[in-house]
Amino acid sequence: MSIQLLDIVLYSHDGRMRALSLRTGAVNVITGASKTGKSALIDIVDYCFASGECRVPEGPIRRAVSWFGLRLQLADGQAFVARRCPSTRAVSSEDSFVDVGVEVQIPEHSALRQTTNTKG
Repeated sequence: MSIQLLDIVLYSHDGRMRALSLRTGAVNVITGASKTGKSALIDIVDYCFASGECRVPEGPIRRAVSWFGLRLQLADGQAFVARRCPSTRAVSSEDSFVDVGVEVQIPEHSALRQTTNTKG
């Protein structure tokens, strides 16, 4: 089974969205100044894939983001998975959103809601 990342998506508390689009079947190089969140991308992917703990460092990203999301290319279609950013006192959130189809669009912030949990 092959899964490839199409987009890494961050949703702010006020509904704004920012997506980092990636090319499938290629090496994607992400560059930027020190302390701009490049390393946090790995933690975001891990968290969206049902990690028991959100390892995104406490700081600007965790304070600004309400949901983390991934749009994925699957062998037979696409999926969008998102997970609510935990509150400052929590290590994770069980609130997870999943949408699967032949072609899946990145949803608006207002469409995100708990449709499953990490066990699902």
